[in-house]
Amino acid sequence: GLPYIYRPPESLELKDDEFIDGRYFDLWSYGIMAFELLNAFHIARSHGYRYLCKEARYASLKFALQGNAEIIAQVYTSAKNLNRFQRLKLMYNVARK
Repeated sequence: GLPYIYRPPESLELKDDEFIDGRYFDLWSYGIMAFELLNAFHIARSHGYRYLCKEARYASLKFALQGNAEIIAQVYTSAKNLNRFQRLKLMYNVARK
């Protein structure tokens, strides 16, 4: 399937009988891919996003969109062996500096 980062955020909260028009998926995916191409920053493969919770994935996207890609790089290079909570805490502390 489509990696979570390429899906619109509202699609993660859908119930089994709900659906989203495919155009929203296309627009969101296009925007993410355009962002990746323009910034040379591959969001979906830049870290172990499968092991992070939804808040951490979209927090990293938010940081990148705000021009703070160096924060993400610092967090994920120093947090390879940390659990989810520890990574979130580290990301929060680095972002505050």
